[in-house]
Amino acid sequence: MRFSRSGDGGKSWSAPVTLNDDTAGAPVSHQFHGAAWSGDSGILVAWLDERASGGMPRKAPGAVADPHGHSGSEPDATIYLASSDDFGRSWEANRPLWGAACPCCRVSLARGADGRVISAWRKHYSGDVRDVVLASLDADSSQLRRVHHDDWVYPGCPHTGPAVAVNAAGNHVVWYTGKQGGAGVFYSLADGGALAAYDVDGAGKRAVTLAWVLADGSVRAQARVPGSEQGTYPQLVVAGARGAVVAWTEPTGAGARVRVAGVRLSGR
Repeated sequence: MRFSRSGDGGKSWSAPVTLNDDTAGAPVSHQFHGAAWSGDSGILVAWLDERASGGMPRKAPGAVADPHGHSGSEPDATIYLASSDDFGRSWEANRPLWGAACPCCRVSLARGADGRVISAWRKHYSGDVRDVVLASLDADSSQLRRVHHDDWVYPGCPHTGPAVAVNAAGNHVVWYTGKQGGAGVFYSLADGGALAAYDVDGAGKRAVTLAWVLADGSVRAQARVPGSEQGTYPQLVVAGARGAVVAWTEPTGAGARVRVAGVRLSGR
């Protein structure tokens, strides 16, 4: 898990540093991360970590490709946290937060007006039920809040984590469920609307797209981000009253790179 910071609005970046502190151990997965501000100059980063499983993810013999993600006996992940009090110049030791997390469904973090940081992720319940949960970072496993009882039974990891945002009205969560007879993207909100980013356009082609979702759940407007074809895993931050920044991953030959774009919001 790597981290770099910019002090000039993205024009230049610091040398990347490694956040996971188990680099001397067995090769394991550290991925599908989320990040948020903490205090005046703190940064929190959480990710799905499989160091407790003792090795790389496993596939069941004869497992076949599935449109939702990996099927088979891939082990659950533990959500780990790294924290910095000085804008990423130094980092505290990693600490585990919660287990039984789907190993390929992204963790999302968001900071509220009171400075409290909350997290949303997909939890693996008994019976292969995989539903989205919400918790503040100081909560224990008994205090997790199930966002909705989708009761999606799936014998693997769906590769579809939730997104979360917080405003004065409360928590906003967007997530996908593939439950037979109830599949779709859903939105849970306290009040007001939200800006959402996803990696497919209105015609079903791969591209980073933004949508303004109203309080009643309807979509007022959608806009495709220019130059984002083949972009995946978009991450969105609203900056001020009329602006936003969206980042995504795109392939480059045998590798991949992260791209960032500023977005002007108008006609809300």
